[in-house]
Amino acid sequence: MASQVSHEQLANALREQGMRLLPEIIAYVRRESPMYIDVTDTEIEDSLKQNVEMCIRSIGPNSGNSDSYFMRWAQISRSRFEKGVPLEEIFQTYRHSVERLVEILIKLLDQGGCSAREQAEAISSVWKSANAYTVKLANVYNHHQQLQASQSQAQKEIIFDTVKNGSPFGPSAYAAAQFFHLNERAEYSYFIAAFSPEASLPTYESLRMVEARLTNGRGVCTATAFTIEGFSTEHLTFPEASMSVGPPRLLPYLHESFRTAEQITRTSKARKPGLHRLSDVGWRLAVRAYPDVLHLYEKKYITPLRRGKADVKSLLDSLDAYLIHNASVTAAAATLHCHPNTLRYRLSRFEELTSCSIEHTETRIELAWLLESMKAKDQPIN
Repeated sequence: MASQVSHEQLANALREQGMRLLPEIIAYVRRESPMYIDVTDTEIEDSLKQNVEMCIRSIGPNSGNSDSYFMRWAQISRSRFEKGVPLEEIFQTYRHSVERLVEILIKLLDQGGCSAREQAEAISSVWKSANAYTVKLANVYNHHQQLQASQSQAQKEIIFDTVKNGSPFGPSAYAAAQFFHLNERAEYSYFIAAFSPEASLPTYESLRMVEARLTNGRGVCTATAFTIEGFSTEHLTFPEASMSVGPPRLLPYLHESFRTAEQITRTSKARKPGLHRLSDVGWRLAVRAYPDVLHLYEKKYITPLRRGKADVKSLLDSLDAYLIHNASVTAAAATLHCHPNTLRYRLSRFEELTSCSIEHTETRIELAWLLESMKAKDQPIN
């Protein structure tokens, strides 16, 4: 470089001034890149040093960076991938760092008496190296993703089979837990999120977003066509999904959380979007477990209605609204869009055909059980 400043002087100045950027770079990363949550300040400092050295090599006597340097630096970034940082955020923070270093480099070149042409060539060389590095980084990322996906799927199958079958956590299950950095002392809640086919976001896109949150031992999840299920220490929400969540349990007892979550999905509450826990569904959890009780109540209440040639659906819908509104005829009639007297007639007709009084607590309990079972199974009332 035909200037009064030597490459060594320029390199030393860039190292000194470049590393002064560290607090600013850390602040930028923490503000703009939330997925860097598990990346330490020391790792960010190492990346800045790497970027400084790349700039120095780009403008050296033998300008340019060899493939071996790019590959070595790209391999260093594997720790970001393993901590769940998406490639887009790595590129974003990397380019911000290089942009700030280029600003410093321009000032140093100008102070060193370099011509405008020399400055332009130097900056062009830096960006050429930066672009070449991002290509290598993308290749390493893709290879890492393929390898990780293969290993991850195998480990997921082990751990989900163990949990769903209620098997003891053996060596293979604990090895799978270690693969996902799960904490043996932490409690995880099993969740099953069911999406409708009309959901605005595809299930697998939602899965990608959730997996990005469940890094470093926070949990594991998998997906089918319309569901995402897994377990987590986090409180996850899906606006368009019905999410059934079991109670928190240690890993060896996670099958209990799974069993409860699965049972919650079979209740009528879980047929609607929102978060559903055991406290939300309560007694409804027992309905599907005792089908003989349903048969008893069908014979007791539905058979007489059919025998009397009544409109079974209309009568049971009316009873359902009546019970939901705590036996308020006025509120139930408003929901059904009928006159209160019309509702009173339907209720009296039900009592007449079944020889039961809806004023009796026992009758109300049995009807609530019957209606819950039908709604949970989406069984046509008729």
